[in-house]
Amino acid sequence: QDRNESLMGHQPFLVIADYFSRHGIATLRCDDRGTADSTGTFAGATSLDFAGDISAEVDWLRAHAGEADCPIDRQRIGLIGHSEGGLIAPIVARDRGDLAFIVLMAGPGVPGRELIPLQSELLLESAGMDSEAVHGARGMSEELITSLFDDSVSASDWEARFHELAREHPVAFSLPASATDDEIKAVSDAFRDTMREPWMAYFLNYDPRPVLRAVTCPILAINGTLDLQVWHEQNLDAIINAVRTAGGDVTAIRYEGLNHLFQPAVTGGVGEYAQIETTIEPLVLEDMTRWILQQ
Repeated sequence: QDRNESLMGHQPFLVIADYFSRHGIATLRCDDRGTADSTGTFAGATSLDFAGDISAEVDWLRAHAGEADCPIDRQRIGLIGHSEGGLIAPIVARDRGDLAFIVLMAGPGVPGRELIPLQSELLLESAGMDSEAVHGARGMSEELITSLFDDSVSASDWEARFHELAREHPVAFSLPASATDDEIKAVSDAFRDTMREPWMAYFLNYDPRPVLRAVTCPILAINGTLDLQVWHEQNLDAIINAVRTAGGDVTAIRYEGLNHLFQPAVTGGVGEYAQIETTIEPLVLEDMTRWILQQ
């Protein structure tokens, strides 16, 4: 994404940066590698690669801090990450050790192999799919993802299991009841290839909790109760538990009725994002600003 996190007709990072600048907080935003004005190659990169990019940006900021056109305090530099950015910020904080704070906006607190099946279930439910079929889809997704990365499961056995599940529960795989073997194979190939792409494979197998336990700076973790992409009871609770069991400093805020973009929502479904006029709930901006200025 670009530096403004442009999506669904909104630019959340632009709104956040504008609000912060009006309240004495300077911001540095950068386009993702290979996006807009940034160089580099996006394809094949993982969250760990992006963490390296962010650390380089912090290096630049520290090097220029105090100059006429960069009047900031190098001792009070922190990071704010949304969604995947909430996974990346703790990596950078742990590896550097010189950040003053990090803010995790709807950041993952569990491995992607746990997050994605629940995310799929919640989004399908919000779209009106039968709850029993949805729950079955979650269980099958968990099984297929786990076995895909299990070295004891052969490719042929995985393929056979996928075929069996798709034949028994075609709706869960977006297949017609009369799906042919070739149609099922096409879906299984697409599923396998997607899950094995470098970014996805890293995300599925990366556990944020050990890194969160190693972060030494204060953390603000926030989530909306209608965030169906990063469910608060699964992820915010995991972040809180990981940090506190290690004796770390975490402040957590759960916003009633806000979605993944921290917009006031009705269902939390992705289809609502573009229909909601508010880019980000003002209370979220106020809370983040107040907390950052206290660090």
